[in-house]
Amino acid sequence: MLLLSPTRSDLVRGQDVRCPGIVPADIGLTKSRGVDDKIPLQMKVLRTLVNTSIGLGIVTGMVGCSSANYSSKPTKAVDEVMQAGFKGKDPALKGSDSVAGRIREGNATPDDIRLMVELTRQLALNSPPKGELASWTAKTVALRDATKNLADHKPGALEIWKDAANCKACHSLHKPDKAK
Repeated sequence: MLLLSPTRSDLVRGQDVRCPGIVPADIGLTKSRGVDDKIPLQMKVLRTLVNTSIGLGIVTGMVGCSSANYSSKPTKAVDEVMQAGFKGKDPALKGSDSVAGRIREGNATPDDIRLMVELTRQLALNSPPKGELASWTAKTVALRDATKNLADHKPGALEIWKDAANCKACHSLHKPDKAK
């Protein structure tokens, strides 16, 4: 079957050879005369460039703001994270004065949990001081996710966090040997 396309003269006369009886203005085939026809081409190009640059600026700003808080480089070293979140100030209290100790006992404040979320995020961004990167990543990401679940008040989150925060499991593989 041969498809006929309307010629410009057919459209101007209001006839469409493909669909007799339908006026092109009814289906948007005619060109409207408006303000755009009176603007010179250079101004149209300039307007397009300005609108594009504004749009790109907005998108760049949004991406920059959203990634500012979640950079892929750690701002705290592993030792700093351990000291701030997992080691207590008084060894006689057996860790209950550390953030991790308060979480383990169920006495953590919302501020403690927010701090632990940030600390475990920083821990996961670091490289292992010793051992395989794959093992380090698996353990630190599991701890980070378990801490996020605590912050989100998910059911069973405390038990999952206690399993993920197993000190010996991580230290036996990744804690550097003490200098003698």
